[in-house]
Amino acid sequence: MGDKNISNPTPLKSSTNPWWIMRRFLHDKGLNSYPSKNETDRTAYYEAGVIKKEDLEDGAYYWGTCRHGPIALWDGEVFWYIRTKFTSTFAERINHLEDDNGYDLFIPLKKVELGDINAIR
Repeated sequence: MGDKNISNPTPLKSSTNPWWIMRRFLHDKGLNSYPSKNETDRTAYYEAGVIKKEDLEDGAYYWGTCRHGPIALWDGEVFWYIRTKFTSTFAERINHLEDDNGYDLFIPLKKVELGDINAIR
């Protein structure tokens, strides 16, 4: 039986996948993937670079995270992203973390221009 160091958990894997890039960004700042509904917890995310709802621009695209996609469009009220579920692809609404309703949230990290693949690296 090998010696296991349980105080040093397995590091997050390295990848060019946007989900893992985002996870690494938050992990390196000591944060979990999703904040709790606690406002103090959200403050730590804002200090780490998550964009506040009041600072989002209508009609702009953002790189960030949710369970199903790394890019979403802000329409002034909610985010929209393209989701594929089994054989169907469709637009789906998702809330900003300030409007946590118990479902998935989009956590915006950076404003991006579509077509600029380097914006998410």
